[in-house]
Amino acid sequence: MTCNATQYRAHWLVLVLLLLFQHSVANAQPEVKDSSALFDKAVDQLEKSNQSEARSMQTIVSANALRKRINKLRASIRNTSDPGQKTALLNEANTLTSKLRQHQGDGSKLRQQTKHQLKESLELFEQGIVEQWPGQVRNRSPILMDDRTTLFFSHNTKFRSVHPSMLNRMGTPTDNIDQNNIKKDMSILVPALAEQNAPQNLDISSFQLSREQRFFAHIEFKPSNGDNSLFVPANTIHKWVLFLSDLSGEPVSDANIEIVGHMPGHVHGLPTQPRVTKQLSPGVYLVEGLKFQMKGWWVMQFNIVNNLSVNIDSITFNLVL
Repeated sequence: MTCNATQYRAHWLVLVLLLLFQHSVANAQPEVKDSSALFDKAVDQLEKSNQSEARSMQTIVSANALRKRINKLRASIRNTSDPGQKTALLNEANTLTSKLRQHQGDGSKLRQQTKHQLKESLELFEQGIVEQWPGQVRNRSPILMDDRTTLFFSHNTKFRSVHPSMLNRMGTPTDNIDQNNIKKDMSILVPALAEQNAPQNLDISSFQLSREQRFFAHIEFKPSNGDNSLFVPANTIHKWVLFLSDLSGEPVSDANIEIVGHMPGHVHGLPTQPRVTKQLSPGVYLVEGLKFQMKGWWVMQFNIVNNLSVNIDSITFNLVL
């Protein structure tokens, strides 16, 4: 009897522990893994960010109105000689100044909140892209050129590359150039100007939200067969892969995409005309004909257009090569 009672209690204890474990698992928050849930959360954070930005703009407008009223009151204070009226105007100006400081503080908090929410949204969209195309997203890092690349000058003659007012400030350092390696279409050679450097804190992520917030995209360099490099080559035609999704996580298939690129600080565009040549799978496009003839800050823009070539939306990527 003692043995049976002991066994019964042991079995009962195991059953209770099993039930408690199942209950805890059932009530635990599951980790978000599927792309649709990630995109839903990303859209929710994006909407919150947009709402915070709208409230921030309203606060700025209110603050500007207060500032104008304060300036008028101060002008009135300077122009009045009545002590009583001057005191009343000064009290009103002080009250409005206190409100202005409150508006400025609220606006600052809202701007920080907007940035935080947008950052969380973009991170979720990025995770969603990776989950949407498992195994196909090869490199999540920004597109870069190997640091060992020494090419730092050469412009393409097909585009106006130098402003006339800058010509006298530029030379052609031919003593440092191997003339045998110069491409025939690279006849204008000028050093990159120091003041043309990329802005600080420039967003160079390879994952970007479109201007009108209709699409989310990722770009990455596609190396040639047998090459495992993650760096784009200098002054060499190469390929990219573009991943394009709507904000619900659905791949955008059969899109009409126009590609333009330029260097903001050098007043010239790309030396080639890259274009989408193939849809590798739904929402995944092969981009061919890319070439960067010099290092520096490049801006690449992918325009999504309709059948009439009217721009629907655009996605911009900043590159610092």
